[in-house]
Amino acid sequence: MVALVSDSASYMTLCVRLLRSLGLSKLLHIQCWAHKLDKVVKVFSDNLEALNTCVSQTRLFFKNTRKRKHRYQKYLKEKYLFNGKKEIKHFPIPIMTRWGSWRKSVVYLCGYLEDVANFAKSVPRKESPQAVQYFQKLSSNAIAVINAEAVFVREYCTPVSELLLELESSCKALGHVLYPKLICLSKTFETIQNATKVDSVLNANCKAALEDFPITKLEEIENRFKLVAERCNFIINNYMSEDPAKDIFTSLRDLFNPTKIVLGSVTQGAILRAKSRISLFDTIPDDEFKVLHGMFCDNVKEILSVDPKLGTAAVLRALEAMRGNHSEFVKTCLQSIYMPVANVDSERGFSAYGNIVSPNRTRLSKDNAEVMMCLYFGDDPNNNDYSYEETNQNVIPSDDEEMEDVLGDD
Repeated sequence: MVALVSDSASYMTLCVRLLRSLGLSKLLHIQCWAHKLDKVVKVFSDNLEALNTCVSQTRLFFKNTRKRKHRYQKYLKEKYLFNGKKEIKHFPIPIMTRWGSWRKSVVYLCGYLEDVANFAKSVPRKESPQAVQYFQKLSSNAIAVINAEAVFVREYCTPVSELLLELESSCKALGHVLYPKLICLSKTFETIQNATKVDSVLNANCKAALEDFPITKLEEIENRFKLVAERCNFIINNYMSEDPAKDIFTSLRDLFNPTKIVLGSVTQGAILRAKSRISLFDTIPDDEFKVLHGMFCDNVKEILSVDPKLGTAAVLRALEAMRGNHSEFVKTCLQSIYMPVANVDSERGFSAYGNIVSPNRTRLSKDNAEVMMCLYFGDDPNNNDYSYEETNQNVIPSDDEEMEDVLGDD
């Protein structure tokens, strides 16, 4: 047993400590970085109150209203179908338990907030009193503030959310690129946090969203952006400093990061120190490892000289080129960089198995349970039991919409 992957709950830390005391002294504890990054994403929704309120009211306005969605789609078609300025699509309903869904709702509002507000004002208040009243009271200044916050989320929350969704999969080699990506996110937030004038360090899209505000209002919005950046930076750095697997991930970065390899910034001593921290490499003598790692680095440089855009994919190609003559070294390297950085798959599996072997199926036989699992997961090894994109396509009705066909609308 090399490693245990879990969340960062205190009882899991205690569990690892007990396992180490029972003889697994080198047991590595990898804490789920997907859960950690989810807390970074929540900083945006917790501190940008005007935007979060707008997302909640828009959700309330469109949830369980099939006919209203159709009227809204018709409204968009009449406005944009012939000029092609905007795509005709529905508002993606945010779901608390689905990572990235809140951000997708915000991204939608970046381009469609005024359309939603104008359409809502044409809906009789009796159909949805709270949401309609909210949009009817929404002034043009308030819409501008919400739009500025939405653009900020789109530009600076999206990299965090995309990394989180990337970590959900166990099919990618992420062990050697996790910390470089986290450091990049941290530096971005630190730049905003330390800026005297926030608008001077924001990207062009955020600057454009802020340019028409008076100075007092601009300072108020910028202070919220700084607060978000400060808290995001603190959470990332705090988790990195307390990460029990920090030495492993930094060692993988030193051994397999293509940027460091091309620059030659890692010394032979640093390479051997990195090797000593990863127990999987204990079977390879130091001298042999230095020679093989040098060959690997030469392969990476050669591949990147032909196609610099490959980036981290060059690492896998370089290892593949060595597979024939140095299979044991390649196998160990692949095991290291494919080290799981999240326990999402196992938690998703527990949830799926709970749906199959439920309290209502107490007499389910082993063979039938196996058949049901095959039907449930299908032949796709990447099946994650949920496709957010599919459930938000205009042509596919949601469960709520199907229920509305039975119960009626509004």
